[in-house]
Amino acid sequence: MSVLTMPLLVHGQEAQTDGTQKKREFVYLLHANETRYNQRINADAQILVGNVAFRHDSLYMYCDSALFFEASNSLKAYGRVHMAQGDTLFLDGEQLFYDGDAMLAEIRYNVRMEDPSMVLTTDSLNYDRTLNLGYYFEGGTLRDSLNTLTSDWGEYDTKTKDALFNYNVTLTNDNFVLSSDTLGYNTGTRIAVITGPSEIDNGSNHITSTLGYYHTNEDQAQLLNRSVLHNDNYRMVGDSLFYDHALGYGEAFRNVIMDDYKEKCRLTGEYAYYNEVVDSAYATGKAIAIDYSQGDSLFIHADTLSMTTHLIPVPPAAPQQPATPKMPAAPLLPNSTDTPAPSDTTATVPSDTLALPTIPEIPEIPEIPEIPEIPDNPGSQAPPDSSLAVLPLPAEDAIALPQDTSTADSISLPLASDTIPTEPADSTYRIIKGFHKVRMYRSDVQAVCDSLVFSTLDSCITMYYDPIIWNGGQQVLGEKILIYLNDSTIDWVHIQNQALLVEQLDTAHFNQISGREIKAYFKNGEIDYADVIGNVLVAYYYQEDEGQELTGLNTTQASHLTAYMVDRQMEKLLITNKSNGVFYPILQIPPDKMKLPTFGWFSKLRPLSPFDILIWRGKNSEDKLKKTNRSPVPLPTLKGIQP
Repeated sequence: MSVLTMPLLVHGQEAQTDGTQKKREFVYLLHANETRYNQRINADAQILVGNVAFRHDSLYMYCDSALFFEASNSLKAYGRVHMAQGDTLFLDGEQLFYDGDAMLAEIRYNVRMEDPSMVLTTDSLNYDRTLNLGYYFEGGTLRDSLNTLTSDWGEYDTKTKDALFNYNVTLTNDNFVLSSDTLGYNTGTRIAVITGPSEIDNGSNHITSTLGYYHTNEDQAQLLNRSVLHNDNYRMVGDSLFYDHALGYGEAFRNVIMDDYKEKCRLTGEYAYYNEVVDSAYATGKAIAIDYSQGDSLFIHADTLSMTTHLIPVPPAAPQQPATPKMPAAPLLPNSTDTPAPSDTTATVPSDTLALPTIPEIPEIPEIPEIPEIPDNPGSQAPPDSSLAVLPLPAEDAIALPQDTSTADSISLPLASDTIPTEPADSTYRIIKGFHKVRMYRSDVQAVCDSLVFSTLDSCITMYYDPIIWNGGQQVLGEKILIYLNDSTIDWVHIQNQALLVEQLDTAHFNQISGREIKAYFKNGEIDYADVIGNVLVAYYYQEDEGQELTGLNTTQASHLTAYMVDRQMEKLLITNKSNGVFYPILQIPPDKMKLPTFGWFSKLRPLSPFDILIWRGKNSEDKLKKTNRSPVPLPTLKGIQP
């Protein structure tokens, strides 16, 4: 037994590598408490025991005992193995085989690899000093100050700080968990590189992708290859996605699909933005919103479409009225007198009330005849009896317009509930907005306008700027149109200002009704009847039996009219108040009477299918409505009273 006091130099030789001479780096034995040699057990090895230390180039190796192979420039180390390369790389384990010529270390059992940016633990690790690469193949864990990564197989480059993981990869962060089959990661930038089927779960959202980057420092994802962001209520798909979990928003690019499972809406386009904080989204570039909550899908296209979810506020509880305390009598003001309360009232005027100045008596204003109430919605009740103001028809299918209906009873229909429900069935509702070049298609109705708003709370679509709606052979237009939906069909439509209803009979003849506003009520997807209110003008063609031949034209002026439809054709007209009508035989119709002053038939603009809504066809400039700006009516002033 002997103790080495001087380092032992192991002689080496020159070696050829790739045709060039390269100096061989020798393994030096720095220290051992004991050195032994047993030719019978191992003739090529020196047996070293106690505080063994080696050096190879800049690498230092320490262990409890070792076998040192001088000829092969290699060693086997056992017990508390520790390797140190400068002050940047450390490896620990229980066993080590080191090949000095190949510069390869094989470490086994309770292996720990550490540098300033990470700690890697495993049971089996090989470290190639030539490539600065450590890799494991029986499962391992890499940890840094932010993330923990586990996998069945992995490698780590100590120079570039790049890691690659395969098979059952999991990246765990305080904010999310990333599961993958193949994942790259850099411990310096903390960027995870997704190169295989992967899933990211942050509690509120779930992401699936096969290619992309996840910036774990900023909690941001940049994903490619039709990646998907979804949760219980939403799904966003695109050729590429950007998602910022910290700020709560995502962006999708090219061939985007956004689904709202709860409100049954879909938003598509070339670009989409989603904000999960305020629960809103918008899309541009061939943007289409599809609402399939009503049974029959509604397709809406616009330059820009947005969807926003709003909470329905809970009505506040009615405050309890406290009991009114009995007030003590107040002293009279100076120079005031008691004023007795009128005997025919229940309230008593306090005696300390200041006397009001006497207002001169206003002469009685003559009673103004009551304007008939126009229904907002027919509700569930049937229309009024049409016999009130309809004269006998000259033929079965002809329509007789009364020449004077001033004595007829006014129309009064019950109102349906078209307002916000007082007891909502859900706690949220969705608003869809379309901006510029809006086109809409549904099997029972088609429409165009410049912009619209659709609320699922009251199922109302509001259309602005030159809106037009088609239903079968009917066309309605005005300055502003409101469409109220009920389940899978249209309930009623409200056309405001410069309202026009046109029904096409053939290529040259049209039934026309215009007025200040029109309220059209639907039944089974078709117009049942329509109320025309204010400044009513009518151009209506009479037809022979079965509607095959036109016999004449009736033009009428009135203040209110109700048109009834059967099989998408006008069946009869009901006029209230005084009217003025003229009948022209079919061969004696003046050309200027065939069309009303506001007539317009825009069938070329009509969307023909869900795909046709992407092709914009707008009105000519001369056909566009000029919005009416009505000044407020001045309040009347009475002598002696200031407004």
